[in-house]
Amino acid sequence: MISLRWLALGNELTGTIPPEIGQLSSLTRLSLGGNLTGSLPSELGHLTNLEVLVLRDNRLTGPLPREFGQLTRLQRLYLAGNDLSRIPPEIGNLAELRVIGIENNDLKSIPAEIGNLAKLAALGLHGNNMTGPLPIGLLDELPDLRWLSLSENDFTGSIPPTLGDLSALRNGPPYGDVSIAHRLDLSDNHLTGRIPVEIGALAFLNFLDISNNDLNGPLPASIGTMTSLEELYLGGNNLSGPLPRELANLRLYRLGLEGNRGLSGPLPPEMTNLYLEYLNLHDTDLCVPNTDAFRDWTAAIKEKVGVSTCPASTD
Repeated sequence: MISLRWLALGNELTGTIPPEIGQLSSLTRLSLGGNLTGSLPSELGHLTNLEVLVLRDNRLTGPLPREFGQLTRLQRLYLAGNDLSRIPPEIGNLAELRVIGIENNDLKSIPAEIGNLAKLAALGLHGNNMTGPLPIGLLDELPDLRWLSLSENDFTGSIPPTLGDLSALRNGPPYGDVSIAHRLDLSDNHLTGRIPVEIGALAFLNFLDISNNDLNGPLPASIGTMTSLEELYLGGNNLSGPLPRELANLRLYRLGLEGNRGLSGPLPPEMTNLYLEYLNLHDTDLCVPNTDAFRDWTAAIKEKVGVSTCPASTD
């Protein structure tokens, strides 16, 4: 058993993780799922050959032990769907870590030492209880971070201009690695203020969701420089004004603007250059010009909600 390299046990498990797990020092991958309870034993830190740790969808509680900082070969950490309360600062020792998934837990914050993880490409923290401003300042120096989900928390304040400094989303990932999607999700928080113009610097971003916040003001024209963007969700805010014609510069195939009652006016004619599959204009004052080009364009959209034709006087 000591030389065991992989261990994967599923939903039949119950009870706590025994401290004896630390004797399996040759493990490179450990996956335990189902109905485990209690806290994580500090003896997990003895598994210094571990590269992948999967403990998601259990009922584990309490903080991650400080001994996690001994797992210096760890590349992927999946702990989603538990009731874990704290990430220790020692996580900053895990120089090989590429993916962190601690979604749907009870985290209140993240340690500053996450900013030391130079190889981190994906960070999933949605569905926790984090408060205060977005922790973008801890993350904007990470050269490879291109998948970030902070949705379904209680973040407040504005979206900082430094969001545009996320290196892998601005300049592309190092070495041309495209194995992890370029995704940013800040939805379902309590963010206020305007969308910063600096967001346009994220030229490699494919997916952006900042829906269901309290953002206001116009959609900045700089969004038209996000030329890799394919999905854009802005619904459930207080955005206002007309849509910028620069939207047509994107590769969008899904666009959600619903619930922004201040958005108004006809869609810009350049929009017909987009090959949309989904368009949601419900509960806005946006309308589609009554022209042949727009009629053909809207007919080709597979899923559309709240799409109406402008009155003749506004064509």
